[in-house]
Amino acid sequence: MESKRVMMLVRILEEKGYLKLNSKMKKDSLISKLSELENKLSFEEFERFENLIFSTLEAIEDDYFELGRLVGEILESE
Repeated sequence: MESKRVMMLVRILEEKGYLKLNSKMKKDSLISKLSELENKLSFEEFERFENLIFSTLEAIEDDYFELGRLVGEILESE
């Protein structure tokens, strides 16, 4: 059974472009697994898990942005 919290997490991940599920079956599977995880963790633990997901994805996004900027500068200088 999916929770509203898990559904919101998946929706936000999709909206931010961090999650691209091309089938309903994959999305339902992810929701099911996240719901199981949520049931095993306390509210605070799941909240830390959510924060970790977003901080990790944002750090990766920032690193790739910085890498792209550096490559652009190198190509412009040639």
